[in-house]
Amino acid sequence: MRKRILIALALLGLLGAGLWILIRRSDVQAFQLPDGTTLRFMGASYGKQHRVLGHGPRWWENFLPAHEIARFDSEADTLALYLKVTRPPASKTAMPSSRLPWNSPDWWDRAEILDETGHAIAPPEPPFANLDSSGGLIERQYGPPGSNLQCLLLRNFPRRGKKVIVQFYRNGQKAPIARFTLPNPSIANYPRWQPEPLPIAKRNGARAFTLTSLTTGAYSLVISGANAYTYQPHPLKNSSPSGAIPLTQAAFQVTEQGRPVTYWQPVSLSLTDATGNRQDLSSLVIRAQDIEFFPSPCSGETVKLAVTFRRTQDAFFLPEEQWTVSGLKVPQQNTVIPSIASRIWGDMKLEILGLAGAGTVRYPRSKGESPTTLQADLPSVRIRLSPRQIGDHILVRGQDEQGRPVTGVLYPGEKPHPWIDSVEGDNAGNTTLTVYNSQSHNVTLLGSDDLDRTEETFFLKIPPGAKSLSLTFALSRPLTCEYLVTLPTWSPN
Repeated sequence: MRKRILIALALLGLLGAGLWILIRRSDVQAFQLPDGTTLRFMGASYGKQHRVLGHGPRWWENFLPAHEIARFDSEADTLALYLKVTRPPASKTAMPSSRLPWNSPDWWDRAEILDETGHAIAPPEPPFANLDSSGGLIERQYGPPGSNLQCLLLRNFPRRGKKVIVQFYRNGQKAPIARFTLPNPSIANYPRWQPEPLPIAKRNGARAFTLTSLTTGAYSLVISGANAYTYQPHPLKNSSPSGAIPLTQAAFQVTEQGRPVTYWQPVSLSLTDATGNRQDLSSLVIRAQDIEFFPSPCSGETVKLAVTFRRTQDAFFLPEEQWTVSGLKVPQQNTVIPSIASRIWGDMKLEILGLAGAGTVRYPRSKGESPTTLQADLPSVRIRLSPRQIGDHILVRGQDEQGRPVTGVLYPGEKPHPWIDSVEGDNAGNTTLTVYNSQSHNVTLLGSDDLDRTEETFFLKIPPGAKSLSLTFALSRPLTCEYLVTLPTWSPN
């Protein structure tokens, strides 16, 4: 009798567990794509460390306690969505080869993140739809083989509403193919930033960095070579043209002592808002002192536009920003004059590791470090700057004992500059360089383990017959300015 009771209780337990599983699964958000692929929302987490609990693929494993099946980490607080993507044995829908096929591992090509009030983060149409590297909008990671688990990491999302809604699109369709809703894990009473009226001037001593205009329009991607492209205004700005990209342009003017100068140029840009969203933009087009970019801000938010400027090879430097070393003997071919000089420069140390002639040379390095082997048909000087801050840059200029200038490397079509910039050869092969007389020169850098990028090599065109050199080193440190703005939007209608 007791045995029968235990069996009955066990059956009731299994029935209850099965019913609980059915009830639990009835709450799961799921969508089916036209080819039969099923998308099932498995849960979400928020933070820097994400641990996914689940069950094995066999049906009876649903009765066992959940265990960790995957883990994902991120540098910043991130919202992670876990989806189970179950595909049919073969795709039932044939798609044109020019479009994303339904059986592709990437079952979507554009995402929109919004809240229940309509505030949204929506990137432009493909091919710039996801902005993985620059916008941090969505990064895809995958669970262990056989788990069918996809983890979507959302660095940016509307944070003022109660809900976060993620909609997925593909192949230019107007309606989303899937839409998942979850509670906002980062809701708070965030401040409201107020934009500054244009033009906005930010000062650093006698320098002023002024944001003069901020515009957005429709542009087209124009391919001009294997790795060359540009953006041109789209001819159909007032319609909904295929291939139109909303490109934002920020125009700046830099002055020193009240006079405009052109040797300060923007080199990087990031966007942040008051709720913690951040976009480090890498797909930038820089034209003189203008910068063009593809923003994906949260609608309704004032953003902090952080722009970093750096001096070019045509810059003016104050005496305290320069260091001159004179009486340097011109090295012979295949030889290095090592450890020439060093200087403490503020919180850094600048070392001239050596001055080398053309040919194959070995630059010495610190004790315990392997030397850097360089093959080049130009003389060179190699320096180390440590500890090096992000953006720190060294430029060089020089002359021989007769006052004749030492020139540097130029790329095809580039004009001469007062200062010489560093050029590194490719660790895997040759780099072709062009100097002032339009001759081509080959450089190969071998055996360098300068992982922290503290060392630089400057290739020199020394006047014929020169016996000694005087080299001047200039330290260029970047300056970052912050502007509170409301980014303009562009609509085809």
